[in-house]
Amino acid sequence: MKECLDCSVCFTADVDIYEVSIPIVSMRTYKAELHMLLYTADLVESMVQEKLRPLELRPRQALIIEGIARMGAVSQAVLAREFGVTAASISSMIDRLVASGFLTRTQHLETTRANVIALTPKGEALVQDIYDVWRDVDSTIRERLGDEKAQTFFALQRDLRNALGGKVPGAHDHTTHLNQKLKST
Repeated sequence: MKECLDCSVCFTADVDIYEVSIPIVSMRTYKAELHMLLYTADLVESMVQEKLRPLELRPRQALIIEGIARMGAVSQAVLAREFGVTAASISSMIDRLVASGFLTRTQHLETTRANVIALTPKGEALVQDIYDVWRDVDSTIRERLGDEKAQTFFALQRDLRNALGGKVPGAHDHTTHLNQKLKST
Protein backbone atom coordinates (compact mmCIF):
# COMPACT_ATOMS: atom_id res chain seq x y z
CA MET A 1 0.00 0.00 0.00
CA LYS A 2 1.31 3.45 -0.91
CA GLU A 3 0.83 6.26 1.53
CA CYS A 4 0.96 9.89 0.53
CA LEU A 5 3.38 11.83 2.68
CA ASP A 6 1.35 15.03 2.30
CA CYS A 7 -1.95 13.66 3.60
CA SER A 8 -3.51 10.59 5.16
CA VAL A 9 -5.29 9.39 2.01
CA CYS A 10 -4.07 5.96 1.02
CA PHE A 11 -4.90 4.00 -2.13
CA THR A 12 -4.31 0.34 -2.69
CA ALA A 13 -2.50 0.00 -5.99
CA ASP A 14 -3.03 -3.66 -6.77
CA VAL A 15 -6.80 -4.14 -6.38
CA ASP A 16 -9.87 -2.91 -8.22
CA ILE A 17 -11.49 -1.30 -5.18
CA TYR A 18 -9.86 1.77 -3.71
CA GLU A 19 -10.27 2.77 -0.09
CA VAL A 20 -9.80 6.23 1.31
CA SER A 21 -8.80 6.63 4.93
CA ILE A 22 -10.05 9.78 6.60
CA PRO A 23 -8.84 10.56 10.13
CA ILE A 24 -11.62 11.27 12.63
CA VAL A 25 -11.22 13.33 15.81
CA SER A 26 -11.00 10.21 17.97
CA MET A 27 -8.02 9.07 15.83
CA ARG A 28 -9.98 6.13 14.46
CA THR A 29 -10.03 5.73 10.67
CA TYR A 30 -13.20 5.85 8.62
CA LYS A 31 -12.97 4.07 5.27
CA ALA A 32 -15.12 5.53 2.50
CA GLU A 33 -15.23 3.98 -0.94
CA LEU A 34 -17.49 6.83 -2.10
CA HIS A 35 -14.42 9.02 -2.50
CA MET A 36 -13.39 7.18 -5.66
CA LEU A 37 -16.85 7.61 -7.19
CA LEU A 38 -16.83 11.34 -6.45
CA TYR A 39 -13.28 11.76 -7.70
CA THR A 40 -13.94 9.74 -10.87
CA ALA A 41 -17.14 11.68 -11.58
CA ASP A 42 -15.16 14.91 -11.25
CA LEU A 43 -12.50 13.66 -13.68
CA VAL A 44 -15.10 12.53 -16.23
CA GLU A 45 -17.05 15.79 -15.92
CA SER A 46 -13.82 17.75 -16.48
CA MET A 47 -13.18 15.71 -19.63
CA VAL A 48 -16.73 16.37 -20.88
CA GLN A 49 -16.41 20.07 -20.04
CA GLU A 50 -13.18 20.33 -22.03
CA LYS A 51 -14.75 18.62 -25.05
CA LEU A 52 -17.87 20.82 -24.87
CA ARG A 53 -15.87 24.06 -24.61
CA PRO A 54 -15.69 24.60 -28.42
CA LEU A 55 -19.51 24.36 -28.47
CA GLU A 56 -19.68 27.03 -25.74
CA LEU A 57 -21.63 24.66 -23.49
CA ARG A 58 -21.24 23.27 -20.01
CA PRO A 59 -22.14 19.64 -19.21
CA ARG A 60 -25.45 20.49 -17.49
CA GLN A 61 -26.42 22.78 -20.36
CA ALA A 62 -25.75 19.94 -22.80
CA LEU A 63 -28.03 17.70 -20.73
CA ILE A 64 -30.83 20.28 -20.91
CA ILE A 65 -30.47 20.75 -24.68
CA GLU A 66 -30.43 16.98 -25.27
CA GLY A 67 -33.45 16.53 -22.97
CA ILE A 68 -35.47 19.16 -24.83
CA ALA A 69 -34.47 17.52 -28.12
CA ARG A 70 -35.99 14.25 -26.87
CA MET A 71 -39.06 15.75 -25.16
CA GLY A 72 -39.86 18.50 -27.66
CA ALA A 73 -41.13 21.91 -26.58
CA VAL A 74 -41.78 21.69 -22.86
CA SER A 75 -42.80 23.93 -19.99
CA GLN A 76 -40.13 25.30 -17.72
CA ALA A 77 -41.87 23.66 -14.73
CA VAL A 78 -41.76 20.23 -16.39
CA LEU A 79 -38.05 20.71 -17.17
CA ALA A 80 -37.32 21.51 -13.53
CA ARG A 81 -39.25 18.43 -12.39
CA GLU A 82 -37.69 16.09 -14.96
CA PHE A 83 -34.15 17.22 -14.13
CA GLY A 84 -34.78 17.26 -10.38
CA VAL A 85 -33.75 20.89 -9.90
CA THR A 86 -35.48 23.93 -8.48
CA ALA A 87 -37.46 26.30 -10.65
CA ALA A 88 -34.89 29.02 -9.91
CA SER A 89 -31.99 26.79 -11.04
CA ILE A 90 -33.64 25.79 -14.30
CA SER A 91 -34.70 29.39 -14.92
CA SER A 92 -31.15 30.73 -14.68
CA MET A 93 -29.81 27.93 -16.88
CA ILE A 94 -32.52 28.59 -19.46
CA ASP A 95 -31.75 32.33 -19.31
CA ARG A 96 -28.13 31.60 -20.32
CA LEU A 97 -29.17 29.21 -23.10
CA VAL A 98 -31.72 31.72 -24.46
CA ALA A 99 -29.07 34.47 -24.37
CA SER A 100 -26.72 32.15 -26.31
CA GLY A 101 -29.40 31.60 -28.96
CA PHE A 102 -29.84 27.86 -28.26
CA LEU A 103 -33.37 28.02 -26.78
CA THR A 104 -36.53 30.08 -27.05
CA ARG A 105 -38.87 30.91 -24.20
CA THR A 106 -42.45 31.77 -25.12
CA GLN A 107 -45.60 32.18 -23.13
CA HIS A 108 -47.93 29.17 -23.15
CA LEU A 109 -50.99 29.92 -25.31
CA GLU A 110 -53.53 28.61 -22.80
CA THR A 111 -51.78 29.23 -19.49
CA THR A 112 -50.18 32.65 -19.64
CA ARG A 113 -48.25 32.00 -16.41
CA ALA A 114 -46.33 29.09 -17.96
CA ASN A 115 -43.31 29.38 -20.25
CA VAL A 116 -42.67 26.96 -23.10
CA ILE A 117 -39.04 26.17 -23.81
CA ALA A 118 -37.96 24.96 -27.25
CA LEU A 119 -34.76 24.54 -29.23
CA THR A 120 -33.83 27.12 -31.84
CA PRO A 121 -32.29 25.93 -35.10
CA LYS A 122 -28.90 26.77 -33.53
CA GLY A 123 -29.81 24.57 -30.53
CA GLU A 124 -31.01 21.75 -32.78
CA ALA A 125 -27.69 21.85 -34.64
CA LEU A 126 -25.87 21.23 -31.33
CA VAL A 127 -27.63 17.98 -30.49
CA GLN A 128 -25.52 15.80 -32.80
CA ASP A 129 -22.37 17.55 -31.56
CA ILE A 130 -23.39 16.78 -27.95
CA TYR A 131 -23.90 13.10 -28.83
CA ASP A 132 -20.49 13.10 -30.55
CA VAL A 133 -18.84 14.45 -27.38
CA TRP A 134 -20.59 11.86 -25.21
CA ARG A 135 -19.61 9.01 -27.57
CA ASP A 136 -16.02 10.30 -27.55
CA VAL A 137 -15.96 10.19 -23.74
CA ASP A 138 -17.52 6.70 -23.82
CA SER A 139 -14.72 5.64 -26.19
CA THR A 140 -12.09 7.07 -23.84
CA ILE A 141 -13.58 5.09 -20.96
CA ARG A 142 -13.57 1.92 -23.10
CA GLU A 143 -9.95 2.53 -24.09
CA ARG A 144 -8.88 3.01 -20.47
CA LEU A 145 -10.89 0.15 -18.94
CA GLY A 146 -11.19 -2.28 -21.83
CA ASP A 147 -14.51 -3.23 -23.41
CA GLU A 148 -15.64 -5.77 -20.81
CA LYS A 149 -14.93 -3.59 -17.77
CA ALA A 150 -16.41 -0.55 -19.52
CA GLN A 151 -19.66 -2.42 -20.26
CA THR A 152 -19.82 -3.50 -16.60
CA PHE A 153 -19.09 0.06 -15.50
CA PHE A 154 -21.86 1.50 -17.70
CA ALA A 155 -24.34 -1.16 -16.54
CA LEU A 156 -23.51 -0.53 -12.88
CA GLN A 157 -24.06 3.22 -13.41
CA ARG A 158 -27.55 2.54 -14.76
CA ASP A 159 -28.28 0.11 -11.92
CA LEU A 160 -27.17 2.62 -9.29
CA ARG A 161 -29.13 5.47 -10.90
CA ASN A 162 -32.26 3.32 -10.99
CA ALA A 163 -31.77 2.02 -7.44
CA LEU A 164 -31.47 5.60 -6.20
CA GLY A 165 -34.74 6.54 -7.93
CA GLY A 166 -33.16 8.38 -10.85
CA LYS A 167 -34.35 8.25 -14.43
CA VAL A 168 -33.58 9.75 -17.79
CA PRO A 169 -35.40 13.12 -17.90
CA GLY A 170 -38.44 12.83 -20.12
CA ALA A 171 -38.34 9.01 -20.20
CA HIS A 172 -41.65 7.28 -19.82
CA ASP A 173 -42.29 5.09 -16.82
CA HIS A 174 -42.95 1.76 -18.56
CA THR A 175 -44.21 0.23 -15.31
CA THR A 176 -47.03 2.78 -15.17
CA HIS A 177 -47.96 2.12 -18.81
CA LEU A 178 -47.91 -1.64 -18.20
CA ASN A 179 -50.08 -1.33 -15.07
CA GLN A 180 -52.58 0.85 -16.94
CA LYS A 181 -52.71 -1.67 -19.79
CA LEU A 182 -53.26 -4.55 -17.35
CA LYS A 183 -56.08 -2.70 -15.59
CA SER A 184 -57.86 -2.02 -18.89
CA THR A 185 -57.88 -5.71 -19.92
